[in-house]
Amino acid sequence: MPQLLAQIPGVEEAVQAARPEGWVSILFVVIVVSSFATLGYLIRQTMREAREREKESNARIAQLEDFIRTKMLDSLQTNSVVMEKMLSAAQSICDAANEMSSAISHCRLQSGGPREIA
Repeated sequence: MPQLLAQIPGVEEAVQAARPEGWVSILFVVIVVSSFATLGYLIRQTMREAREREKESNARIAQLEDFIRTKMLDSLQTNSVVMEKMLSAAQSICDAANEMSSAISHCRLQSGGPREIA
């Protein structure tokens, strides 16, 4: 390779002229490599934080679903108790209406039939 470079006219002068400025190219390479390394580190940190936030969000969502499920079951049980009481009250009303109807029929039978209202 050095023999090929030696055949090109002006190569030796170009190398001699560039030698004092070699630190600039090394510094440039270091800056570029460190920039990519920093960018990679920042991306990894951001992704790690995003995964942590997602885990926390999933945990909160699971807690909220459990809370809602529990409240819905409690509400369903409460509604069942209320409905049972309402049906019991309706049954009591029907029983009272039947007794009243029986009493009215009994009174009519004893009085000899329906009376006309004047």
